[in-house]
Amino acid sequence: AEKGNSGVVSGVAGGNGTIAYADDSAVEGQSVSIASIKVGSSYVKPSAAGAAAAFALSTQKTGTPASVMTYKLDRTSTDASTYPIFMASYEIACQTYSDKTTASDIKAFLTYMVSADGQKAAAANAYSAPLPAAIATKEAAIIAAIS
Repeated sequence: AEKGNSGVVSGVAGGNGTIAYADDSAVEGQSVSIASIKVGSSYVKPSAAGAAAAFALSTQKTGTPASVMTYKLDRTSTDASTYPIFMASYEIACQTYSDKTTASDIKAFLTYMVSADGQKAAAANAYSAPLPAAIATKEAAIIAAIS
């Protein structure tokens, strides 16, 4: 049995008539066909831009502390610019640390993650979709409050 995304893609590429689901980053540059899914009346291939557009349509859940951003992901859009089959990653950090150096390091790392440069690096190295600007702005404000 194949293991992990790359193993699944390798197994599919070596098979005849095989079908699997794998992370978009694992199929980049591989000799496999990529299925389009029906979104509204169009068929859409996976893309970082489509995933970001679907995430942007998602709504933030209420009833959580201000430092917690939880979303109800919109998987039902009929807008052909979206690709609703995506995984949203998350980050978890404390809002306060007893050690100032730790707080500073965590804050710097998370600030980079949500920055334009961090988003570009994630896209280049992991084929990640960029955070919608409104979400990145909210996250940056939460990160800025870490102490």
